[in-house]
Amino acid sequence: MSVVLGLSVGYVVFEGVFPTVSFPALGSASFALALAVLGLVAAAVGFATDDLTLGGIALIVSLPLGAVFASLIALSPILFSGLYLAQPGDIPFFVAHYGLIFFVLAFVMNLVGILVGMGVRGWYFRRVWKDLPFGATSRK
Repeated sequence: MSVVLGLSVGYVVFEGVFPTVSFPALGSASFALALAVLGLVAAAVGFATDDLTLGGIALIVSLPLGAVFASLIALSPILFSGLYLAQPGDIPFFVAHYGLIFFVLAFVMNLVGILVGMGVRGWYFRRVWKDLPFGATSRK
């Protein structure tokens, strides 16, 4: 689950630092797109998580994984075409420096999304359990 969160964090950081290179190509970073991607993925992870501790661990581990994924996406033109305009060693620091606000946004949105997803999961399963013919009597 932390890998899925890390992929979304990496995409949002890369899209925030290099908005004209990502999909969809925009003139500036789209705050609404970043919120949507982070919120939906975090809610899905929260729905799949059955324990708050596991959700917290996935949240913490997703940030360094997001930094690695964002750096790999930024390094991909160098790796595949050999074209580089900056030193390859400078790109991860560039991404981390200019993407810091997106890492903070990712932490907050992932935390809120995981909690919302877990709440929806609990509400859904309580409702399904209550509607089963044996659910109201066998679980106390």
